[in-house]
Amino acid sequence: MPPKRRRVSESSQTKEDDGNKGNSSSGPRPHDKFWYSDGSIVLATDVHLYRVHRSMLAQYSKVLSDIFEMPTGDSNADCWEDVPIVRMVGDTDDEVQFLLKALYHRNFQNTLHDLEIPVISSLLSISTKYDFHDIREEVLHFLESIFPSTLKDFEESRK
Repeated sequence: MPPKRRRVSESSQTKEDDGNKGNSSSGPRPHDKFWYSDGSIVLATDVHLYRVHRSMLAQYSKVLSDIFEMPTGDSNADCWEDVPIVRMVGDTDDEVQFLLKALYHRNFQNTLHDLEIPVISSLLSISTKYDFHDIREEVLHFLESIFPSTLKDFEESRK
């Protein structure tokens, strides 16, 4: 487990420090696209930190909603710029990134056709794990359209 970062307020950092935050090679660094200045939660993988919106995650995921409601013991809670960190244990960086793309880019289902099966499989896995019902249903619907489960559906898809 990487060492905990000490709490640092934004006002106490210099411009020089600001440019180097999270860029050390020893730990995760902020993601280029999924780092929102108004984000209220940081999701941490081994590679990246994702500063996103807690309310959005809680709205679409019952599991994450429950995690956010759990008491943290406050004084020892991991934080990044006073924003709580949730470690995505057991999830790859790619899985978390695919999930956030699906969540934040709601036209993501249109791009499912362009994705490879391992990516779709990862998205199905993580959306199931965290109970992102809508995303999971979109992925299942897409998979059913390319892999019909009955002969009748298969024949109709070939017309």
